[in-house]
Amino acid sequence: MKTFLLCWFSLNVLLLVADASFFFPEDFAHIKANRVDDPNCPYQPFPVDLGEQIPEELKEAFKNMTGTVQSLVNNVSLPGISVSVNYRGKTLFYLGAGTTDKIGGVIPTANTIFRIGSISKVFVAIAVYQLYQNGLIASLDDPFTKYVPDFKINHVYSNSNITIKSLLSQMSGLPRETPCGIFPGSLNVCPVNSATILKHLSTMSTIRPVYNKPSYSNLAFSLLGRLLVEKFYPGMTYEQYVQQYILTPLNMTKTGFNITSDIQKEMAVGYMPDGSKAILYDLGWNSPCGQMYSTTSDLDKLAAFFIDAFHFEYLPQAGKYPSNYDSVLTRELRKTMSQPVFWNADGLTQFGTPFEIRTQLNYFILRKGGNVDGYSALFAFIPNLRLGLNMLFSGSFDEFSGGSDIYNIIIPGFVNALKLLGPPIPIPPSFNPYIGEYVDSSGTIHISVQQDPYSKELLVLKLPISFNTYLVYYKDGVMAMWSPSSLTPCIVGELLGLTGEWVMFSKMKDNVYTVVNAPGFLYGIDFTRK
Repeated sequence: MKTFLLCWFSLNVLLLVADASFFFPEDFAHIKANRVDDPNCPYQPFPVDLGEQIPEELKEAFKNMTGTVQSLVNNVSLPGISVSVNYRGKTLFYLGAGTTDKIGGVIPTANTIFRIGSISKVFVAIAVYQLYQNGLIASLDDPFTKYVPDFKINHVYSNSNITIKSLLSQMSGLPRETPCGIFPGSLNVCPVNSATILKHLSTMSTIRPVYNKPSYSNLAFSLLGRLLVEKFYPGMTYEQYVQQYILTPLNMTKTGFNITSDIQKEMAVGYMPDGSKAILYDLGWNSPCGQMYSTTSDLDKLAAFFIDAFHFEYLPQAGKYPSNYDSVLTRELRKTMSQPVFWNADGLTQFGTPFEIRTQLNYFILRKGGNVDGYSALFAFIPNLRLGLNMLFSGSFDEFSGGSDIYNIIIPGFVNALKLLGPPIPIPPSFNPYIGEYVDSSGTIHISVQQDPYSKELLVLKLPISFNTYLVYYKDGVMAMWSPSSLTPCIVGELLGLTGEWVMFSKMKDNVYTVVNAPGFLYGIDFTRK
């Protein structure tokens, strides 16, 4: 007698193999019957190589996108926009609209410099994760005071520790702005040092409980950038750290902090809502939260850095995709940076470390917006499409709304193009050695040839539990299960844990395999060809 017990957790479905028989509640069969139409698990094509020619679906999308972007330009408060679309780590499309200056300007290029405001926070987060990667920070859940013992603030709501992760995810409960003071007439709006900021904070209070709900704080990121670099790299400024350990390795040659006269020559002039030129204030000590400038070309390099962490394969590909970025930050930590920490009640938006994430057209879009006098900016990418969008504006603009409008155009274009291309699913040299029925006293495994969503022939394995899964060829006699959303709903597929399970064929006779088993799913059961 063989007895196995598997728990389907939130579905409360038990798969019981007792006296060599299976039992399935009716509600499980109902879920299976409606799996293809499950609205919570939409079909997403694989982000495969587009080839040398841009597909017609994307050409049409880029045409529509061009019209939308150009309609945003006006000669009063938003004279220039720079937009780039990157795919699989490379710039695929660029658009410059309007002019770099209302007087004597030219059309913006991919190398035109704009201020990027709070996109600067992405570099703070990378720096913090680097400190963690290098062992200088033991855990992101450590209290900030473990590394900065002089940090003190009155905890009004509780005595919970303000952790590094809570600062990165806007869950610290700290006030929004840094207590720099007022300096009339100065172009440096925060000409103070860390000791002064810490002294001011010691007289202030938190505004929310820690890890209660996000509350945006520029202060949190300036504390992280300034004080942790001072702690671990004495004598080096935060700006020098970012230049040496992030910008230079990523070859972001037109990104930085200090807006010199030479930088201004390559810069789009920013304008206020009333049409006046924006003053190029320096944020001083508060620089980590929003001082930086960049170009769409450089932000495409930053997108490549994150998108490199996401490869979608059916089988182990150890060594196939070496990363040029692991010395900056490992793929695992770049993925961790891309995860949400808090979900809002709207079911659409989340906060991460540091991304502001939104669900749109069935995809998670990781975004960081930026606003500073005279400029707005958007850095965004979709891991599951390996698709990025950068938008730089020489005026005040709702960058999230603008980005959403563009994604409403280009996501369908990419999805439609990728559906036609389909993924390169590995198949065996011949299907014949595998096709057939394999039986055991516990049930029957059926292996047949069917068309996948791309109208390509694949081997399909039907398990005794009445679920189908594709078989992906690894080597002769060895395959792996793959259950895309077209075969199972998301939650059911994840609770089943089928994708990636190995299927082993053995005992070849008359050019066909006679035994099959799936040791990670039904250990110890050999199914014999009928």
